Amino acid sequence: MFLRKYEQRLAPQLSSELGEPILRCIALNAATMRDRMDNESFTPLWRPSLMVDGQPTTRLPQTMFLILTPTRVLITETTRDMAGYRPVLGSTILTLRRGDAEMTAVKDDDGIWLYRLRSRAQSAAVDLELSSGRGIAAELAAQLQEFSVTQHPADASGLLDARRQYRTKSSRWTGVLSAVLSLVFVGFGLYQIYGPHGGTSSTKWLLIWGAIFAVGAVWMFVPERRRQRRHEPARQGRHAGQ
Repeated sequence: MFLRKYEQRLAPQLSSELGEPILRCIALNAATMRDRMDNESFTPLWRPSLMVDGQPTTRLPQTMFLILTPTRVLITETTRDMAGYRPVLGSTILTLRRGDAEMTAVKDDDGIWLYRLRSRAQSAAVDLELSSGRGIAAELAAQLQEFSVTQHPADASGLLDARRQYRTKSSRWTGVLSAVLSLVFVGFGLYQIYGPHGGTSSTKWLLIWGAIFAVGAVWMFVPERRRQRRHEPARQGRHAGQ
């Protein structure tokens, strides 16, 4: 395992400030599924929460920075400049030390890696996610699990179940929206045909778009069940997905 180019750019300064070698420094998206499933979180201002003793407390940014050293894992807030995301060491969200950290990493059905980082001393946990397409996701999973003092198979199941529920709910909302748009386009197209104007050159496009949205609505409702039957459940445990 080696640092990517952007990690190499950040590592010297981070190593100097922390006094340790940098094994990993990467920005990850929040994956707090419980917040996403909450009706109050379907807003443009949605943010994840730090979970303490199983309850959401401090609201967190949607993008956080993970820094892994030989002795600790730091989750910090981020800042962004022309060169990309950078960690803000002065705004640490969670610190996990060897002998204290409980890490869970699992790959979901769509190839997204889900990570749960828990501090036993602080009774606090943060959920993060990373697309496997970046190539670093499986490496990070192995590094975090090696750092972990224990494994929690129940956490892996919980992460996968919450992800599937979120995906199903999102698909259904998209399907409903597509169905509404289909009715609007088809209705307006029929009005153009049977209305006083007798239709125009644009009427067929209204009907075509109505048909497209109708197909989209059906597609968003049906494939989820087929995909669950067709694919085996994602493997869990210490080497899940590898």
